[in-house]
Amino acid sequence: MVVAMAGLALHDLTITHQASEALARHALGLAAQAQAAEADVARLHRTMKDVALASTPQELRPATAQAQDEAARIDQRLQSLRSGFAGPAALLDAVQPGLLRWSAVRTRVIELTQGGQTLAAATLTRTEGAGAVAAVVHSVDALNQWGAAQSRKLLANAEEDDQRSRATLAAMSAVSALAGALLGVLLMRHVQRTLGADPAVVRHVVQALASGDLRPTPTGLPPPRSLLAAVVQTRAQLAAVVQAVRHKADDVTTASHAIARASANQQEQAMAQSLTLQAVREGLGQLAQRIEHNAHHAAQANDQAQQARQTALAGGEMVAHVTATMGDIRRGAARIQDIVGVIDGLAIQTKLLAMNAAVESARAAGAGHGFAAVAKEVQALAQQSAQAAQAIRHLLDTSAVQVQAGTELIDRSSQGMQQIVATIGTVTDAMAQISEAGQQQQRAVRQLSQS
Repeated sequence: MVVAMAGLALHDLTITHQASEALARHALGLAAQAQAAEADVARLHRTMKDVALASTPQELRPATAQAQDEAARIDQRLQSLRSGFAGPAALLDAVQPGLLRWSAVRTRVIELTQGGQTLAAATLTRTEGAGAVAAVVHSVDALNQWGAAQSRKLLANAEEDDQRSRATLAAMSAVSALAGALLGVLLMRHVQRTLGADPAVVRHVVQALASGDLRPTPTGLPPPRSLLAAVVQTRAQLAAVVQAVRHKADDVTTASHAIARASANQQEQAMAQSLTLQAVREGLGQLAQRIEHNAHHAAQANDQAQQARQTALAGGEMVAHVTATMGDIRRGAARIQDIVGVIDGLAIQTKLLAMNAAVESARAAGAGHGFAAVAKEVQALAQQSAQAAQAIRHLLDTSAVQVQAGTELIDRSSQGMQQIVATIGTVTDAMAQISEAGQQQQRAVRQLSQS
């Protein structure tokens, strides 16, 4: 266990050393980024010289675009340095003034070049531009030197810590191993005192107890409060319990014989009860057959009552249909009477017209003989129409009286049929209840017979 702990600690030290090396490499990476920033600054300075020497817009545009791209790259590089930099903030702050100064100089150089003042632009680039570039390069070089120095320092410290930790861990492991051996010897002596005898002797006694051997073992008197003393005491108590169980078993045997005799008596009584129940079951079976027969007849009667109810309902519907038809006939007769009234009115008007025609033919003397003959015929036709209308009206009145009498008779028949249907419905419901009651009785008797 101590060796495992030492190995785990050694593994942790290795991980710590690797982390220190990673930090050192990170410092070296920052130094590499600073060197790359210096190269970008020098490249941008050369590009600004090309901008200052551009004599045409065709030469100025690409040089200006390249200068802007390189300036943006420098900003990104410095932003990356700032995000991962863990050193003094003054080193990064020292870069910013030179960058701002150089940015202003670049803007002025571009404006002078665009205005055609290439000589002034070149002069400004050599003087102020070079000074700003030198300031930026100096501040970035300070970052580079700090990163390299920090990396070397971290690597040296990590190596020294690793060597010291490994030596300390080796010494601690040796001491722990020696202490573990001593503790093991002390623990074995304590275990032997706790067992009360040699472990082989204790194992022999426990195995004998486990196999059911409760005889005393000649091992001498064990030390008090030891495991062997507890085992010996347990064996003695188990022997006493087994002896008590044997006495109880004899008592149980005696009680079992008494229970057997009582069971024989109960068996005889159960046989008598079984014969009685058999007779009751046979009687219940006959009762169930009778109830089933009655239920069958009740079901047949219920079916017949249902058929009678359906027939009565159909008859009621037919009576209702006939009633409706008689109503239609009565309304048709009333309509015919109206038409006959119209015909009678036409006959009167025709008779008046014929009388007027006869008067006019009399005034016309000899010239109106033909007209008079026609008027006479028209008057005769009008007389016949009036007589026919009177006859039809008489027949219709007679028919209306008969239809009214038939309608009243059918209404009374319909009421009687409805009463018949209601009565049959009541009988049907009663038969259904009787049938259901019979079935329930049949099921109850069957369950009682089965139980």
